[in-house]
Amino acid sequence: MWAGQCVAACPAGAFRLPGENACAGCDAQCASCANGQSTGCTGCPSGGLLLPSTPASSTGRCMASCPERHFAQADHPSGPRCVPCHASCASCAGPGANQCLGCPEGALLHQDHCRADCPPGFFGCHPARQCRACPDGCTACEPFDGTSCASVCTACEDGRFLTAEGRCEVSCPAGQFRQPGGQLCGPCHAGCRTCEASAERCTSCPAAGWLDYESRVCLQAGCPAVFAAVTRPADPAGPGPDRVCLPCPEHCEACTGAADAELPAGVPACRLPAADGPLSCTLVAGCDRCVSGRLLHREPGAPARCVLECPPGFFADQEAAVSAIPACMACPAGCLACLGPLKTECTEWSGLSPKSRLAIGLGVGLGLLSLLLLILVALALIYFSRRRKASPMAPKGDDDVDATVLNTILELSLPGSIMVNIGADFMPLTDSGDLGAGTQATVTTQMTLFQNEVALMWLLRDVPNVVRLYGYSDAPPAIVMECYQTDLSTLLQSEIPLDTCQLLGIACQWASGLEAMHAQGIAHCDLKPGNVFVMQRPDGTWHAALGDLGTSRNLSEERSNALTSAIPSLNALTARYAAPEIGRAHGTWHAALGDLGTSRNLSEERSNALTSAIPSLNALTARYAAPEVFMAFNRKQALPKEACLPADMYSAALLLWETLARQSPWEGLGFEEILANSVGGARPDIQEAISPERNPTLQASPIVDLIQLAWDSNLHTRPMAAVFRQKISMALAMHG
Repeated sequence: MWAGQCVAACPAGAFRLPGENACAGCDAQCASCANGQSTGCTGCPSGGLLLPSTPASSTGRCMASCPERHFAQADHPSGPRCVPCHASCASCAGPGANQCLGCPEGALLHQDHCRADCPPGFFGCHPARQCRACPDGCTACEPFDGTSCASVCTACEDGRFLTAEGRCEVSCPAGQFRQPGGQLCGPCHAGCRTCEASAERCTSCPAAGWLDYESRVCLQAGCPAVFAAVTRPADPAGPGPDRVCLPCPEHCEACTGAADAELPAGVPACRLPAADGPLSCTLVAGCDRCVSGRLLHREPGAPARCVLECPPGFFADQEAAVSAIPACMACPAGCLACLGPLKTECTEWSGLSPKSRLAIGLGVGLGLLSLLLLILVALALIYFSRRRKASPMAPKGDDDVDATVLNTILELSLPGSIMVNIGADFMPLTDSGDLGAGTQATVTTQMTLFQNEVALMWLLRDVPNVVRLYGYSDAPPAIVMECYQTDLSTLLQSEIPLDTCQLLGIACQWASGLEAMHAQGIAHCDLKPGNVFVMQRPDGTWHAALGDLGTSRNLSEERSNALTSAIPSLNALTARYAAPEIGRAHGTWHAALGDLGTSRNLSEERSNALTSAIPSLNALTARYAAPEVFMAFNRKQALPKEACLPADMYSAALLLWETLARQSPWEGLGFEEILANSVGGARPDIQEAISPERNPTLQASPIVDLIQLAWDSNLHTRPMAAVFRQKISMALAMHG
């Protein structure tokens, strides 16, 4: 019975009441049912899904969608319904374990399966309950933290390196390095911008740092002394170094200038292929200044290098004129070996030297002259022979007298000789023994001082710029020597015009004489203008030579001398020129050193056939005396042997100043005032010698430093005579 009518079966939406012939309506959710309850549905309206009460039940509840752990099976034989998932799934697309769409808590979904953990190459994203793939290049990874699904690598594929941030890269990024023996990147030291092999081995530095290429340390204070500071573009632009300290070559202590010349400004000096890779830089090949004991040698087309000895064609300049750096300087053109930049200082020529050519010319000329003289002598002999035959009563000895007179005239007429009148020019010694030594000082040393001068002049007889000895006489005591027109003091005080080149040439000559004396171990001890003799050559040039060697001292302990065996210590002092160590020492047209009466032979082993004992004395020319000479003079003691040569150099400085300034030092001052100035460190005004009005070209020459070094109160800082002469030669070469 349904709706008051008898029906063969209950219609859709109704069910037969148990034990009755009546139909009742289903629950509103059901399309068909077995009872009137909401859980008794056997079919659902279109779009609905039947959820059986139990997996085996045919009745259940109609749902719009399936609950958890169920999936909708539209093609079910009994109609669309919700079918339970596999027990491992929290949601699924079918009943199988490989059809999971979601997993319960604690499980992770991987390839439609729910698993307790993820396979290699995946990590567990627990918030999403999924296994997710590791980033590219990782063979293993882990969650970055528990609140997100980000990951970090823990292992990398071959050829990749694990960075400190947990990424696998083909190289370590800037600030990290490849740790040896693995695929891990370690952080660089805080002082490095990039590094290689270890945290402390920097390959580039932060913005203010300099990379020491040798030690691979970043420096904040700049490059050390033996490195070149090079600033160039980085290569590559990011990690590469742009400020690097490149080591100088061996034996070089400064090379920044060489590096700037060798490395183009816009080209990187160093290359860093990768931030963690090895660094390679272009090393500096040249040098600016060498270590002590080495000389800087420059050749065209080649970098400057440091050498022990200069090659052929160069000479060793211990303080090069332009840079004050010991260097090898080129000899004059055509010279294979030399002592300085002037042609006169060449010791070996590639062909015939100027002196050799001159010598050949002079030889030919002198040969012709000798032939002429022989002819004259022969004619004279023939003449006298005929006279004797014509006058048989003539005295027998006349021929000998005539021949002697002829020979004497011939000898004294040769160049450089001096006409001597023994009666007028020499005076026998009195008992007091006063003997004039030089042009200024009077020394009471009897014959020994005279013999000392003779001995030293003989020892130096072949030196071009020391007055040449021709002979001497013991009774009366007399010296026959080379004739000069005047002394340097008279020349400098005269009105004769002398330009800077001429003054430097004269100074170079007397300095050469002093150099030769010092090389023989002889200190002049009274260097001043009055002891420098000058003469003008026929071509207008001036020749100068040192003289007055009476108080000179031979300082060598290993040289023998046929004239002297023991020469006493004495200090010759001309006050304006004496070096501080002598009380102040002495000083030099052809110019030559003369007046060697107070010179000292400092050798203790040199024999002397003339003198056996020369008394100790201090001969003082105050204007030129060094501070140590004044002190020895005041103590009434001989100047120590080791101070004699430096004392000469002090006097040489004052003599060079006077040569260039053409005025006497300490003009108008007395002995005590000169002594106080010398010992107290005061010196003549250097500008008087190099002023633009007097010698304008000397402002940038080495002369200024040379004078100031030579008259320094510390005798150990004064240059040697060879360096002194060399600097004057260099100034002359620069001027000429």
